[in-house]
Amino acid sequence: MIEAPGGAAPDQPSSETLRLRAVLAGIDRTEVRRQRGIVFCLSGLAASIALKVLAAVANSGPACFVSFGGDLLLLSGLCFLALAALRLIPSFMRADVAVEADALVLRRENGVATRRIPFAEITQGHWEDPDRLILGLRSREILVVRTRDEAAASRVLALAHLTPGERVLRAGLPTAASMFPFGSALASGGLAILFPTLLALTLALGGSIQKFLHHPRHPGEVALALALVASGVGAGFALLRLLRRRELVVGTDGVVFRKAFGETRLRHADIRSVSKHPRGLQLELTEGGARVFIPTIAALQGNLRYESAVPTLEETGRDALVERIEGTRRAERGAGIPEASLDRLDRRGRSIPEWREDLRELARPGAGYRHTAMGPSDLGALIEDASAPAERRIAAAVILGTNDRDEARTRVRIAASATADDDLRAALEQAAEGEIAEEALRRRVL
Repeated sequence: MIEAPGGAAPDQPSSETLRLRAVLAGIDRTEVRRQRGIVFCLSGLAASIALKVLAAVANSGPACFVSFGGDLLLLSGLCFLALAALRLIPSFMRADVAVEADALVLRRENGVATRRIPFAEITQGHWEDPDRLILGLRSREILVVRTRDEAAASRVLALAHLTPGERVLRAGLPTAASMFPFGSALASGGLAILFPTLLALTLALGGSIQKFLHHPRHPGEVALALALVASGVGAGFALLRLLRRRELVVGTDGVVFRKAFGETRLRHADIRSVSKHPRGLQLELTEGGARVFIPTIAALQGNLRYESAVPTLEETGRDALVERIEGTRRAERGAGIPEASLDRLDRRGRSIPEWREDLRELARPGAGYRHTAMGPSDLGALIEDASAPAERRIAAAVILGTNDRDEARTRVRIAASATADDDLRAALEQAAEGEIAEEALRRRVL
């Protein structure tokens, strides 16, 4: 049920109260546990190695005892990773979900507010058929609201500025280890075995350093112990990467598939079609008919159906991703600036300093953009135009920022919220301040 008391106008969300009554709401903390586990593992591993080496070199019993604090931190990390691997289903409670001013408020049936979530803390959101509103929070928690009122859920997304044209979507994908039968168990077991092995190697390294300090004639033993410890640390890092959830980022500028090692970036113009796959979704590219497969389920899970009267949770998640990509590709884009004027923004082989100075020259009154059909509104539209080349969007931000820094920052903030490419987002933010991020351009932003 949805109600908007007080006759609030649809175009004035700040004064509107939108309420979904008697829905089921729950918090999924799987990603919080996973991230906490990785941080604890890396911190504990570094602390354990450093403290044990120092304790062995100093030959100090108390220091050796303190070093076991790093081991406890590492064990805590492994426990968090184990909890994340279980993917516990969030416990749902019956509650009212209301949009009040600039926040989402959860209230129990007795009217007591259990949580207030400001819109600024909601980083993304989308609808999954048939009855799930998914909201991602800055804390990496995921709020799941179960309701049959899709219209009300869409209104919540609009009020929170979470529509495809306003906010990027970040979808968690199965880990690389889970792509193989029992891969997650094997990787977790590898970490469990690696822990005592690294403990022994670290103690051996400390003893070798202590021996070398007293008799500096045989450095080979220290070098061997150091190489073994470094190999163990590298293996631990690789295993943690395999256990880390991959991510699919969908923005108005394109799609980014972040894998365990590396990432794939695609502009929407590079994608010919998006289709469902029994194991996830598939992108067919315009060039050469190549295909990019993006898995959304683990190896031991059954194949997904293309159509179903009662879809599973995994099927609704896959279908929502396909719809989101298609929706952003269908979005109407394009700034109304003549091509002859746009050509003046292109870098065309100039060095970064030369290009920046030429753009600032264009921004000067009487010498630049006002006489080439590029007004502030046109430049702002170009900054937000996800279909435009990255260099032109950056150039537009530099020119607009030179004359109206506040307007440039506002336009860039809108564009950055819906941008999938982190490098492009950083480059636009710097351009609004009148600078050009050479490093981002070198990495070939979308």
